[in-house]
Amino acid sequence: MKLLTSLSLLALVGLFLACGKPKAGDKCDEAGKRACVDGKSALYCAAGAWQLDTCKGPRGCAEEKGVVTCDGTENEGGDPCPAALDGFGACRADRKSRAICKGGKYLVEPCRGDDGCTMQQGGLSSCDHAGAKVGDKCTVDARVEMCGEEGKAFVQCKSGVIALSQKCPGPVGCKDQGGGRVSCDPNGAFAEGDLCHFITAACTADGKSIMACRDGKFVVDKSCPGPDRCKNVSCDLGVAKLGDPCDRMAACSDDGKALLVCKMKKADDEGTTWNIDRKCKTGCTAKDGQLICD
Repeated sequence: MKLLTSLSLLALVGLFLACGKPKAGDKCDEAGKRACVDGKSALYCAAGAWQLDTCKGPRGCAEEKGVVTCDGTENEGGDPCPAALDGFGACRADRKSRAICKGGKYLVEPCRGDDGCTMQQGGLSSCDHAGAKVGDKCTVDARVEMCGEEGKAFVQCKSGVIALSQKCPGPVGCKDQGGGRVSCDPNGAFAEGDLCHFITAACTADGKSIMACRDGKFVVDKSCPGPDRCKNVSCDLGVAKLGDPCDRMAACSDDGKALLVCKMKKADDEGTTWNIDRKCKTGCTAKDGQLICD
């Protein structure tokens, strides 16, 4: 009889402890309060209910003098977090990334810049995104401009992922200007289909055509058959009007009947104008960088 009574008491105590321990979804009445579930998880009271949090850091979930702490320095992407703590998180142990709560789950965001990840007050953190790579997870406002891909591209955070906005192929590359803005040197090779943001036109890599920026991408706008082809975003069509100012060696007249050359004006004038070099019996045309006058 004594043995039966003892077992019954133990069962009641176990039942009491199980009933007394909160779980995710249970009601709570002290917003911001924490409670340890086990060594690697905790509960957070918000909106009248307990919400699950992850504490995978070396200190795990611990309580000291009535204060519960949750170490999230080794939390991983996909680990649960309280929806009430959206935007909060912790720098990970390497200080080159952070686990930040987004939509009820932790997201690991790389912080590749020299300053890495730095903890701020109140559970917030700052992340240096310099050198961000296309495809990195991110939580930055989509309007913020960043330099990525080793300073040769301008990138932005789109739908939670670092995305290329435009190449910066020039020698200056991409430079942070502060305030979420960058400068991007476009003086280099672009190809049809490349993304465009800062500039409206570019020469193709072979210099044979000029491209226009349409709907955020470069498309071939027109061929540049003249001797200078496409240079410095200027397209040589191989055609000019007699008497107009000129800045290149030769061109066909706009009526196609003569070959024009660029000559100085009269001695008392400045600058150069298009003048007739010779008439073309069967017409003057520009083709593949050559002027053909027959």
